[in-house]
Amino acid sequence: MSQQSLFITTPLPVSTIQPPSLISLSYRVAAEKVAMWEIQHRFKTEVFVSSRPKEDKWHLTSNEFWYWDRIIESGKSYMVGDIPTQEYLRKFSSPLSKWQKLAYVWAIENPDSILDVETSRHEWQVYTRGEYVEFSLPHQDKGGERNYVTRNGKTKVLVNED
Repeated sequence: MSQQSLFITTPLPVSTIQPPSLISLSYRVAAEKVAMWEIQHRFKTEVFVSSRPKEDKWHLTSNEFWYWDRIIESGKSYMVGDIPTQEYLRKFSSPLSKWQKLAYVWAIENPDSILDVETSRHEWQVYTRGEYVEFSLPHQDKGGERNYVTRNGKTKVLVNED
């Protein structure tokens, strides 16, 4: 008398072991909320953190400024004019703060959304744009009109200041 194995001995195709999309969606939503909570708790002051889908043409349409080299050259031209790129990067780069590092990861994991981080002094918008993540302060009365970009999640480069 032969015994049958209680375990499947043939490998399952990859498609059969993937989680159902409903579970996957629930997991992504939960992970996004945890990430937003972690960002919120990096501040010592009151902060409001939310997300929304990208809807504006600026965020959705690919153009020449979606490329790292092009946004750096554009920022250099706008900010200081004709200096060597390495000098510009040295002068206008700064490290990301702890919350910005978390926001960078969030943006990479949520390329179709914008993260809004609002404190009493700043109103940040964080999102992927082509080859980089942009940290934008779009309102004059909430931190000035400034745009920073990063592609490594460690340092940001100021590319616009009005």
